[in-house]
Amino acid sequence: MAARERVRVPKTPAKTLQLNDTTTPSDPGSVSNPMDRRAALLTIATIMGASAVEALTGLDGAELAAVLNATTRKLRSRLDVGPAEQVYRAITRHADRINRLVATYDDRRMHAAHAEALGRAGFIAYYDLAWPQTATRHLSDALSAAERAGDRELVAWVLCFQAHQATHNGQPELGRRLVGAGFAALAKVEGAPVATSLWLREVTASTLARDERAALAAIEQTASAAQRAYGRVGWLPLTAWTADSRAGACYLAFGRLPQAEQALDRALALMPNWHRDHGTILADRAQLAALRGELEQAAAVASEGLSAAIMSGSRGDQRRTLRPWRHLAPHQRDIPAVRELGEQLQVAGLLPAA
Repeated sequence: MAARERVRVPKTPAKTLQLNDTTTPSDPGSVSNPMDRRAALLTIATIMGASAVEALTGLDGAELAAVLNATTRKLRSRLDVGPAEQVYRAITRHADRINRLVATYDDRRMHAAHAEALGRAGFIAYYDLAWPQTATRHLSDALSAAERAGDRELVAWVLCFQAHQATHNGQPELGRRLVGAGFAALAKVEGAPVATSLWLREVTASTLARDERAALAAIEQTASAAQRAYGRVGWLPLTAWTADSRAGACYLAFGRLPQAEQALDRALALMPNWHRDHGTILADRAQLAALRGELEQAAAVASEGLSAAIMSGSRGDQRRTLRPWRHLAPHQRDIPAVRELGEQLQVAGLLPAA
């Protein structure tokens, strides 16, 4: 494969886990729905830092919560195409707005809306912006709000994000305990979509804890949870490629290269032409090529993944490119594509300047 050639994936993906748009929280209607029109107005105003009082006037508590939740999800969807920091600033402004409204509408729906906005902000702060202390504060406040809302699925959703932070902060065992706390919060809640997300966090935490048996079992549990949740609205937007991406990273970590290739190629085949997850999956695909000794291909794919991560503004996705780089670095002098990748990583601030 030439150095600049895009990684090829099968046109017809193999069997994959049934995670699809039905597990994604839906907006309160189409653009013809008055609540959705208000949410669209509020989303634009929030991104611009403008007031949009008219979007919230004349609503009862249920309608207000619906508009606020739809706005949170519209803002989060901007991560797929826009700079992460801009999205973070907008969501925190939105969370502050909800916090002010809680004083007037002190009911469970408003606390739930506040928890969701804070949870989104916390995840972006940690993963995309590398602000762990800010993320910890947001997620702690989100958990308190979810508990005030009395919503067990929402509590589990926030714990899912806390598990992610602990796992990637070098504490995978704490991540696994937080996953367990999430399942405890879901006790007797059948078919909760967030259970699928918790199992995916367990896959990653067990992988980083080097517990292969638990990680592989969690992949199977993810599939079962997804089937039970099929058709239900959930807290975390799970895409058709999410499970394959996580499974591929797990297989890669344990040297199961054929399985990793199949899972990562399925993920890429299922993904739209542009999505923020491109950077992560391409980094793993590059690591796979490096482990196979396909160094020029690995450098080319890693470079493509780095470009996607830079476009998304996600520091977490950019750091992912350092995984294949560890295998490629010794070959900088011999392979021009590897040397060029090193230069790109330096420009991105991921490697010290030569």
